[in-house]
Amino acid sequence: MPPDVALCGACRADMDDPANRRYRYPFTTCLHCGPRYSIIRSLPYDRARTTMDELATCPDCADEYNRPGDRRQHSQTNSCTTCAIPMYAYSAAGLIPEINSDQIIGLMVEMIGQGGIIALKGIGGYLLMADATNRDAINTLRNRKQRPYKPFALMYPDVSSARLDARIGLQEEQALLNAEAPVVLCRAGESPATGIHPDLIAPGLDTLGILMPYSPLFYLLMKELDRPMIATSANITGSPIIYRDDDAVRNLKNLADLIITYDREITAPQDDSVLRFTPGGQRIILRRSRGMAPCYYPNPFLNDPDSDGEPGDLLATGADLKSSFTVTSGKNLFVSQYLGNQESYDSQCAFRH
Repeated sequence: MPPDVALCGACRADMDDPANRRYRYPFTTCLHCGPRYSIIRSLPYDRARTTMDELATCPDCADEYNRPGDRRQHSQTNSCTTCAIPMYAYSAAGLIPEINSDQIIGLMVEMIGQGGIIALKGIGGYLLMADATNRDAINTLRNRKQRPYKPFALMYPDVSSARLDARIGLQEEQALLNAEAPVVLCRAGESPATGIHPDLIAPGLDTLGILMPYSPLFYLLMKELDRPMIATSANITGSPIIYRDDDAVRNLKNLADLIITYDREITAPQDDSVLRFTPGGQRIILRRSRGMAPCYYPNPFLNDPDSDGEPGDLLATGADLKSSFTVTSGKNLFVSQYLGNQESYDSQCAFRH
């Protein structure tokens, strides 16, 4: 059961090439990147058992799928502008009709420029995004989300722009750019150069949570905006991330001025993973989720000298707050993604899934 993988460099190049049929296509993927765990319905992992099953492929994509040695051979999420995944935009007045992906990206850029808040479907759920250089937009987001003090994560177009606001060492850079694409806690710079407002984004803290645009859609949007954006889970504080499209359209209209969705269902909701590095260089995972889960380790109980033979399968659930679980099966130990507060019915459903 593979984890989701951030946009790779080769697909990014495809999207930037006007001669490529995936030029500016917001769902570009290949064997090396794209959603995995978040869209699986059952195993084994192939298109017929994912939420891509109802989306037909065009002849060119089918040829890539079957061509030996192609970067997209047996890529279960393959699509292009010809067999594109449909996108939708909702304003306060409802569904905006007859609009394509480029127009939707333009609408998002326009809304952000007006100080608005957008809800954008990511890999593991919806994110609320606002201009990190606009004090009014940040305050509006805090009021709507009922999150007066907790820090927000920042999405930057690239590492070089993030360095204008934070101290990013080699380890932090490698973590930001790897396939897991987590939020990385970095020491804030003394004088942020992009115009962000650290006092509103991370009140009382000397760190900033930074991430890169890990999906093709985020990449296109951030390339157009060319500024740091707040990127926080789309929910009311204390509730799990919203990931179902109908829930987003129904429940996010009070949080966002524009809601963007598309026809690739999410089956396993996941927040962004979060990590930091100690002064000595040790990596500490603060939240294991999108890109880092599910994960597998050798079962440490198999060679336990205090054991009276082969151990049975074990389940460890931990506490009900900020929950996750671990289960052993034979030689393997399986660690789930972050599942949130188990007082929530939706979190309980995610736990059972």
